[in-house]
Amino acid sequence: YNKAKTAEKYLGDLIDKGEKEAAYLLSVMDEIQRSESERDLAEIRRELTETGFIKAQKAAKAEKIKESAPLRFISSTGAEILVGKNNSQNDKLTTKIARRTDIWLHIQKIHGSHVIISCDGAQPDEKTLFEAATLAAFYSQGRDSGKIAVDYTQVRFVKKPSGSMPGAVIYTDYKTVLVTPDEKLVL
Repeated sequence: YNKAKTAEKYLGDLIDKGEKEAAYLLSVMDEIQRSESERDLAEIRRELTETGFIKAQKAAKAEKIKESAPLRFISSTGAEILVGKNNSQNDKLTTKIARRTDIWLHIQKIHGSHVIISCDGAQPDEKTLFEAATLAAFYSQGRDSGKIAVDYTQVRFVKKPSGSMPGAVIYTDYKTVLVTPDEKLVL
């Protein structure tokens, strides 16, 4: 009985860990599909090495890759919008670059980029919010879908759970807006 009880707890923990790793790897697959250059792929490779999913290459071939900056857009009303391109960049953007009063956006229940509206504590206007939500929808797995729900909140309500995979966050006090991914806005 005790062996079975211990095994159930141990296997439950392993199943939870496996599900989290599977979700993380699905987000990495999405990033690979959205990557635009060899540099993007090299950053993803480095992220997978840091998380232990692939082994580091020999020192003879190791090359120092400078981490690229997040994508930067200016809204039609002049507000700066930043978009993360991979999980480690999403982490850095949300926890290091963004101020607590900036607006954070992410597509609901699907893997995608973290989007930040730099607004210095002011509430962004409807046009900027719509454009940022459209960018969040475009840089996600739901890129080819119709209407998509995008959640937004202030950065101070976004937390990274300890020990979680890169890019994983939890958030509260959010609102939702429905948008359609639009490639014209990106270009």
